[in-house]
Amino acid sequence: MTHGPFVNIRLFSSVSSAEEAVELGKTLVCALNEFGDVTITDIKKYWKIPEYYECAMELRAPSISSAILPNVIEKLGDGWHSVNALCFVWNRSEENHFVDKRVNWAEVEFFEV
Repeated sequence: MTHGPFVNIRLFSSVSSAEEAVELGKTLVCALNEFGDVTITDIKKYWKIPEYYECAMELRAPSISSAILPNVIEKLGDGWHSVNALCFVWNRSEENHFVDKRVNWAEVEFFEV
């Protein structure tokens, strides 16, 4: 088990299969690799909305801190809402865009462990 601070990224998307969810996850891994090592940690059907797949990822880097959050969310899209200083959520709307159009909702959160 890896310890230390990391950024947790959760995405919920309208894709038709687990394979397409993996493809989406890989697209976002490539988009975020400039910040550190990105790993897909889980892909599964979203229990609350069966038409969605959930993709969970972790971003880790040797000297990662919460200061990376503005850069990460800017890279992913615009229209983020701050839950608190360490957590941001994104909801699909006509005004917002995301790096991949299949994403309906996203959360980016920094953990210091």
